Amino acid sequence: PSQRRLKLRLLAELHLVGVVPSAGSTHKCVLELANETQEGDQEAYAHSLTSLAQFARVYAEEYLGIERKTEDLGDGDEKETSAETSAETSAYRLKPEQQAAFRACLVGFYKKACVNLVGAQRSLLEIERSNAKRLERTGELSAADSEAYAAAKRTRDFLHKNVS
Repeated sequence: PSQRRLKLRLLAELHLVGVVPSAGSTHKCVLELANETQEGDQEAYAHSLTSLAQFARVYAEEYLGIERKTEDLGDGDEKETSAETSAETSAYRLKPEQQAAFRACLVGFYKKACVNLVGAQRSLLEIERSNAKRLERTGELSAADSEAYAAAKRTRDFLHKNVS
């Protein structure tokens, strides 16, 4: 899995510096990661989620067309820094239609991840209700119930961390 993240980062960097003339291979890598589902391999889905979140953070301006905030650029002479930065990065931006393709891919994956987050939250609440009823009836919880709750909470926390 870490090879896929490195591959994506390497392809993105190689395209930005001009070694790879087309962003097609980077787009294919993003599509491959975005096609992972939570129902399949949980570990692969988690890797895809973190990799795509990292890609969106690092390459937002170049590949997605999302402007960085001036606070992120530095403290001193913000006007000069932002002018220099936009002059430097404008040569590295993709065409608007290419940016739209990357955005569409990431937005689709994000929507699926949000649906998974809502499902994980509902599952966690259901387990909490079930455990509360069982605790009220018997006065104790089995180890299996505690473990199921812990697993559901870990899943929900992971999704929440990477979706928000």
